[in-house]
Amino acid sequence: MPTLPRGANPLKAFLLDADAFINLRKLSIGTNSLLDVFLRRASQHGRAVYLTQYIAEHDLSDLQAEIASFVSTGLIKVEKVLSSDPAYGRLRKQVDKGEAEAIAWSLKHDRNERPIFVARDKGALDCARNNKVPSTDLMGSLN
Repeated sequence: MPTLPRGANPLKAFLLDADAFINLRKLSIGTNSLLDVFLRRASQHGRAVYLTQYIAEHDLSDLQAEIASFVSTGLIKVEKVLSSDPAYGRLRKQVDKGEAEAIAWSLKHDRNERPIFVARDKGALDCARNNKVPSTDLMGSLN
């Protein structure tokens, strides 16, 4: 099984891309979705889980009630990046809107405090790594 990126703090927060959220939601362990298990486990270990606003409101628009429930219980936090953010503008030329917003939001944090970006898209993962944002694929987030 893949592990967290080298040098990654095992207590860092997670930042989920839309595809990671959807895939965790589709998989299950017993009667629970893997997303439920992932979020509750992160919460038990004091690890925040984030979505950015574009991902939460646009990429996952058909899951608004579920996301609102996770937000209201504190299992997920939704963060915003302004479209005028210079990092977002630069990244938007490399990856899609949601991924650009997520990576730009991560860049606002001190390099050692950036959440681990979880995505399925190789281009997004490469872009994150090239911008010094710790990142992993879906399986790496389960470690």
